[in-house]
Amino acid sequence: MTKKILRPILISIIQIVGIAVMHDSLYHFYPIYHKSVGFGVPIFYTGIIFIISIFAFNFYLEFFKRNVYLIAFALLTATSIFPLLAFDNRPLRSLLLIILALFGFISSLVLSKWKTENKLEPKKKFYREIEKYFNALSENKIPVDLMTELVHKITDSQYDTYKRFWNQYPKSKKRYSKLKLEDLEHPFTHYLTTDFFKDKESESYKKYSMILLKLTEKEFIDYEIKKHQYETK
Repeated sequence: MTKKILRPILISIIQIVGIAVMHDSLYHFYPIYHKSVGFGVPIFYTGIIFIISIFAFNFYLEFFKRNVYLIAFALLTATSIFPLLAFDNRPLRSLLLIILALFGFISSLVLSKWKTENKLEPKKKFYREIEKYFNALSENKIPVDLMTELVHKITDSQYDTYKRFWNQYPKSKKRYSKLKLEDLEHPFTHYLTTDFFKDKESESYKKYSMILLKLTEKEFIDYEIKKHQYETK
């Protein structure tokens, strides 16, 4: 929770400092001349509103995901009030403030999307997908309590593997952020499944294993031979 609170604060501070530097640099190297009308008040209040808005928006993106574009538009509109009021006298300066504010909100949206795309999905989502996958294979031919226990076991194994690879290979975070059903067809997952049935239901081990692996009796014999070779090599 501390990390979720500190992250939007840090992002907001970086954005505010960055945009302030951009504003001052642009105005220093490319001064915009206007009528002799003071512009200090619009800049000051626009800055205050932007700071409050960008903090609020980054916190919203951290904890909520609904209507983010609508929220961004509403906050951008609020930030643009003073520049728009001064637009007749200082059109270019006003436009610059609006563009910088727009850049701030767009950068927040881009960062949020990047984090969402590369974030490891919660374990309960892994569980739901694995449960759906195995229930479709079992076709209600295997006891529910046994299937529930198996799904928990497979979920623990898959999630631990994904989490380890997600941390171990930074460049592959996107690959390991979401469960891929083809990983459930990996021989290791099959071995885990049949070992589970062998430990829990020795009498029905073969029957249940053949159901989930969709194997004939001959194919299952070949499977056991390969499994034995793998485990003893």
